[in-house]
Amino acid sequence: MIKINISIKIVSYKEDILYFVYAPELDLTGYGKTLQSAHDSFKIVINEYFRYTITHNTLITDLKKLGWNVEDNKITPPERKNINAKLKEIPELNNQMEQMYQIPIS
Repeated sequence: MIKINISIKIVSYKEDILYFVYAPELDLTGYGKTLQSAHDSFKIVINEYFRYTITHNTLITDLKKLGWNVEDNKITPPERKNINAKLKEIPELNNQMEQMYQIPIS
């Protein structure tokens, strides 16, 4: 099992009757009828993203497409100004937080 530690910004918001949890640095979203179910959905989405991209050897290519910088075995997320531009597109933000995810990939 591979473990990946990544610190990414996630935002949560409610639109109509659904809650959403969005990671702009990875362009991934989870959703549910409650905030907790949206977080649970997001955990599944992010785990599947890393499992798939690692299994298919496309992680680095995909991260580069998302604006990540990959140099000398160091991977850094996109600049905050680019992330903030994506966040302005979301009509209603309830909460912004940075969260560390440990992602077990089997």
